[in-house]
Amino acid sequence: MLPDLEMADIAALIAPRPLVLEAGERDHIFPIEATRRSFAQLAPVWEAMGAPAPELVVTDAGHAFRAERSLEVLVQRLG
Repeated sequence: MLPDLEMADIAALIAPRPLVLEAGERDHIFPIEATRRSFAQLAPVWEAMGAPAPELVVTDAGHAFRAERSLEVLVQRLG
């Protein structure tokens, strides 16, 4: 899919459901500046659907997934 779609296009398919993205400042696979640029494209999609904008959690890590905020949102959503 990536030859035709960018990451923001794929992430936008989740709208209007809640979305928490996690990225590491020192991630060499997905550089943080590219992540921030893609993330900036998402809020208008959720806003157009009357939904709260997605969240971006930036950690001091590299390519790692901590999931603290993601799990919080999941528990709220299930509760």
